[in-house]
Amino acid sequence: MKTVYAFLALLVVTTGCSKGFSYNPYTNETFQPRRSVHEVQVLFDNPKQAYKTMGFVDYDFYKPGWASPTISEAMPSLKEKVHKYGGDAIIVRNTTAGLGMERNLRIIGDVIRFEP
Repeated sequence: MKTVYAFLALLVVTTGCSKGFSYNPYTNETFQPRRSVHEVQVLFDNPKQAYKTMGFVDYDFYKPGWASPTISEAMPSLKEKVHKYGGDAIIVRNTTAGLGMERNLRIIGDVIRFEP
């Protein structure tokens, strides 16, 4: 029985303390950043300006400590990742906070590039 508890504790430590990020491009085209990281926009609805959807982001942000993370705490690192792939903005489609003792926030969205 101790082995089962030890395995479960190890599983919680190794899965609960990670930052996961995946970017799934919709095209083989690569894009260079054309704005600074600070200019990357975080949107919660489709913009009125014409844009091209570059890909899909799934980000699991982890915050150490006892408080649950907020979306504003996750944004600086998410904006850096969007910038790296040449995105001008991210349209946040869904956020899910961890349950119970989990201190993570999952953010799902579309990376976009504004049309000239």
